[in-house]
Amino acid sequence: MQLQIDGDIVTLGIALPPLHSPDGKKELLLNATVPSDYGFVTFSMGDHALHDGFMLTDPALANTTISFKSKLASGRLQIISKLQSFLFGHHDLLDNPFTVIRVTLSKTPPFYLDESMNDALLDLANSSSTTFVFDRSAATFSNFAGMAKQLGV
Repeated sequence: MQLQIDGDIVTLGIALPPLHSPDGKKELLLNATVPSDYGFVTFSMGDHALHDGFMLTDPALANTTISFKSKLASGRLQIISKLQSFLFGHHDLLDNPFTVIRVTLSKTPPFYLDESMNDALLDLANSSSTTFVFDRSAATFSNFAGMAKQLGV
């Protein structure tokens, strides 16, 4: 899916395992391409108004593995990752027909709280967002495990 956020193009692809597979409600593959001059990008998932949701990329809520196939080229950063969280199934976010994904792109880099660069403050003052309704049927792949293996995640 190609999204326009404040004049910038963000490309987002999501792949899920079949719903009734063992990991059908616990993991997803995310392929995002953003302008290389961004400060940070976040992906949030929740109900139709995003009241009951969470940030997919929050390390306290989801385990993220970045693929070795992620790359920087021609002013664009392609981030390919596997996200795993029990919350996906707990909130029925991956099979609810009203699930919304919000993509937020900021020009301000994160302010890291320590040298480990694990904890940061995200300044949303210089950011823009867009939302869309998530369609699980279009994102489900029977060869999900093979896709993850090819990506090294």
